Amino acid sequence: MAYQINFGPWGSVFVIPTAVADRYLKFCSELQLKVLLLALRQAQSPVDTAAVAAKAAAADTAASATTAAT
Repeated sequence: MAYQINFGPWGSVFVIPTAVADRYLKFCSELQLKVLLLALRQAQSPVDTAAVAAKAAAADTAASATTAAT
């Protein structure tokens, strides 16, 4: 009998190097952390700086709107 596990949103993951986590995360601003995560998400591909900037700005704008609404 064959089994298949559906990992759903957990089926695709990426790593954060321990050196980054240990040395630099504590110094990151919220926006810098978003940019870092978006860049690491692109894995082996060259980082598309325009796409990262657009996604980070969109996330920052959404966060600001949520904060303003409360």
